[in-house]
Amino acid sequence: MCASVPRSLAAARRTSLLSHLGIANVFDSDGPYPQVAVDDAAQRHPDLVVAPSEPYPFSARQLPELEAVAPTIFVDGKDMFWWGDRTPRAIDRLAERLAGAPGPLRSDPTLEIDSR
Repeated sequence: MCASVPRSLAAARRTSLLSHLGIANVFDSDGPYPQVAVDDAAQRHPDLVVAPSEPYPFSARQLPELEAVAPTIFVDGKDMFWWGDRTPRAIDRLAERLAGAPGPLRSDPTLEIDSR
């Protein structure tokens, strides 16, 4: 997922949570499930790549390719895609994780997965 602050790269259309946090999706106009190539992502010049742990489990293995597009922040995919009673805490965690992006949190592939 690519994101910008305010210009972002996201591989998925459902980014209203990111929008709430001030992150724009550079693929927002490409329909709900765009097929995204790394070169296309790079040509859109995102400020940031937001790499969730699901539904596709991005990890340190993809970091060099993602960082070739833009600075990368790994986030817990549950915070982005699992809606319900965990959402208020998820918003707080994502806001904290993305604060000051693309700052010092950018390349940390380790995640504390919240089981709540």
